[in-house]
Amino acid sequence: MVEKWLGRPADLRRAYPSKGGVMKTVLPFCVLTLSVFISAMEPLPDYPGAGTGTHYWIDPILGNNSNPGTESEPWKTPDAIETHSFSPGDVVHFLPGTHTSVNSLNLESLTGSSSAWIGLVADGDVTLTHDTSSANCINVRGCDYLYIHGLKIVAHTRGSSDAIKIEQYPSHHIAIDSCVIRNGSCGVGAHNYNGDRTSTDIRVLRCEIYQCDNAIYWGYYETSASSRQFVNNGWI
Repeated sequence: MVEKWLGRPADLRRAYPSKGGVMKTVLPFCVLTLSVFISAMEPLPDYPGAGTGTHYWIDPILGNNSNPGTESEPWKTPDAIETHSFSPGDVVHFLPGTHTSVNSLNLESLTGSSSAWIGLVADGDVTLTHDTSSANCINVRGCDYLYIHGLKIVAHTRGSSDAIKIEQYPSHHIAIDSCVIRNGSCGVGAHNYNGDRTSTDIRVLRCEIYQCDNAIYWGYYETSASSRQFVNNGWI
């Protein structure tokens, strides 16, 4: 068990430069197929105000995306999240089974607050995957105070997409907590384009990441002559 914050100076972390000035941050023993467990030295944090809003359910067996997403009338697939507006304190419960998105599950503008986090949580044994090999399993775009807890997140094809990608749309206070993540080019990738948009306060803890080319990738894509290094601070 590795108990270490990623992003703090430590002998468990190395930065590898590659073409185009991209910086990869990986744990030296978790590249390729080895497993890595990432957790915090501190006790598992709570997420203030989580669950104080509306609760929604997704049932891959009995659900229907035309339903309102209540416990008695749940949605069927994660895609229903993309067409719904959420408020601080809301929680989406994934009921047991395999949940498959058509492409990526795009989490866009899920905006909680410091006193009322938004949660995506597994109620039991839950696998989240997707049908398109070139797509990421989860894209996080412009989300604040969002936590993802207890899911098995499986990218379609190793090497061609990320399991979780925190994209260039600025996000902050994102927690990936107690998840099993596999098959991605990156298990969790945070990407910045041209240095103009930066996500901060990202936390990965109590997760198992394996069968990924890089467990964790913090970097930028250089698309012009002037790019700046991706900035990480706060939690990670």
